[in-house]
Amino acid sequence: MVFLGLNFSVNTILRLMIEQITKKPSPRFDGTTALQKHLEEVLCRKRFLLVLDDVWYSKDQENLRQLMCPLNAGKAGSKILATSRTSDALLSLGAVTALHAVRCAIPDLDDNVFFKLFMHYALDVVNINEWDKRKFVMIGAEIASKLKRSPLAARIVGGQLCIRPDFNIWRNALDQDLLNDTMGALWWSYQQLNEQIRRCFAYCSIFPRMYELDRDELVNLWVAEGFISTNPGEEMEAVGQSYINELVSTSFLQPVGGGKERYMIHDLLHDLVEKVAGSDCFRVGYGREGEFSPCTRHLFIETCNSAMVTEKIVKLENLRTLIFYTDENDTAIQEKAFEDMFRSLRALRVLCIRLWRTETFSFPVSIGQLKHLRYLSFQRNGQPTRIILPRTFCKLYHMQHLHCATIVFSSCEDIVKLINLRHLSCLGSMDFPNIGRLMSLRTFGSFRVKKEPGYELHQLKYLNMLQGLLGIHGLENVGSREEALEANLSAKERLSHLILGWDSDDGLRTCSAELQADILEGLCPPVYLDTLQLWSYNGSMYPDWVVGARDLLLLECSPLRAIPEQHGFSAHLLQLFIHSCSWHALPYNMKLLTSLQTLEINECMNIRSLPSLPQSLLHFSLSDCDRQFMRSCETVGDPNWEKIQHVCMKKISPRSERTDSLHDSNSSEDDFEELS
Repeated sequence: MVFLGLNFSVNTILRLMIEQITKKPSPRFDGTTALQKHLEEVLCRKRFLLVLDDVWYSKDQENLRQLMCPLNAGKAGSKILATSRTSDALLSLGAVTALHAVRCAIPDLDDNVFFKLFMHYALDVVNINEWDKRKFVMIGAEIASKLKRSPLAARIVGGQLCIRPDFNIWRNALDQDLLNDTMGALWWSYQQLNEQIRRCFAYCSIFPRMYELDRDELVNLWVAEGFISTNPGEEMEAVGQSYINELVSTSFLQPVGGGKERYMIHDLLHDLVEKVAGSDCFRVGYGREGEFSPCTRHLFIETCNSAMVTEKIVKLENLRTLIFYTDENDTAIQEKAFEDMFRSLRALRVLCIRLWRTETFSFPVSIGQLKHLRYLSFQRNGQPTRIILPRTFCKLYHMQHLHCATIVFSSCEDIVKLINLRHLSCLGSMDFPNIGRLMSLRTFGSFRVKKEPGYELHQLKYLNMLQGLLGIHGLENVGSREEALEANLSAKERLSHLILGWDSDDGLRTCSAELQADILEGLCPPVYLDTLQLWSYNGSMYPDWVVGARDLLLLECSPLRAIPEQHGFSAHLLQLFIHSCSWHALPYNMKLLTSLQTLEINECMNIRSLPSLPQSLLHFSLSDCDRQFMRSCETVGDPNWEKIQHVCMKKISPRSERTDSLHDSNSSEDDFEELS
């Protein structure tokens, strides 16, 4: 599905189509013609269904013509489903294509069906007795009759009433004339949110329509802007997550399918928050130009160049948020433009930059003048970017969030002065010493142990606010179990995903199997850990807690000979991934894993047979292993074949792409096929 809207970039939409078809980032192309040609190539002799959402009528049909032209390369029988608010827009779409167009107006819901829909959102999950339920149903019927059969109004108003099962509140809602039209109903529902949540939602108006909002990114932006109010002992991020939950439960944010938690805002709700935000928030996009108000505080620019920076943006002295992108058609932004911008925008709290051509970018020393900056994100479209930060960056003592693919600090020693830094996000390990001084850190990805001052494992000892993913590499440089205990991992209860890695070349040469086992024992994680990965572990044994996580990945590790029978750890494991291990056999007592649902074995060439597997197993995947072993699992009557007959979904393939992360290797039903 592709969202068009009133104004759209042809290149952006073409690139989005390519990515949805190929399931990977679009290659870089210069110009519309090259994108059109590539789309024709990926569509050639393929039958497709394309959904174009929110097509608008325009006298100038050139953009639509450029968009539709490559679609003729598809196979006969391909279809385009277009949605629009007007029939004229669909006529204009038919005018630029050779396709046969069939128009069909979507009828309104039947009154009874609409009432059931409204009550589903308003009362379905509320636990009340039958007498009270009858009264709510009677009031609900009257409220539903005022909503003019608008499904969006039913969902939004119903969501607000669902969290307020009070007769007086429902009766007051019924008396509101605002409910007589859809926008009025949305406005009434918006007013029911508390002041802080209203402000956070209004902030979302700066993003383009149908923009996918990442949950954690949005919360971090709200935190940086100071929109979140907390009580003593509360975490700002936790309160922000509760704001997201309320906006989702009341349908102001609508979840987007996929692995990550992403959300979109309905078009009509976007109209609402744009009116609420007024001149505070402004967005410049394709076909949406205009002069910025001097009062603008939050600005999003979809396509930016040096002239816009030097002539317009630098004049916005009250600006607090600046998010801007460049595309392949924009002229490169010169370093002087950034210098001028940093000198002028002294009130800036959030700066997000996404450049098209830049592989390495050096920030000017003037960035040190952004004393209020709390959030800095720098990306390159579809590619990792290396940024170099000057020594003056270490003067930004309010900095909370720093995000880039690769970060180079001019002064590694001074970076630890950023004592308010909460989120440090980049690819690879953090290469600066004494990270343990950043006591406010919540996330920072990966830490590499070195035999150098400032890189010891005890740097993690007091970073007990860490959450989400933590990777610890270079464990061959740890000298004892006591050193491992100094990391104090068991106290980091907010961690959900832990990676422990030894160097695959130097591991056993510098760290014996017995020492590796002692170190792993000392790195006992918190009991609530969801995912554990061990990389190149060659210890002589495994501690019992290894199978205590929900998901376990073993990459190039020594054999796990038996499932621990003590302490009940084995009952928790749901998914087990064994990759590139030189094992000769799986643990003999695999049946102890009574909750195991997924077993994936990849590139394990020495395994020849399967033990008895737990009856709970639903998914079994075998790839790039010994051919005879793999063949035996498909041969009817073979002992290996018999041991997987109770498994619903099985996938056995001689070749597969190597999994880089446990998240990417999570199995889904679509990835498996039943073997007869």
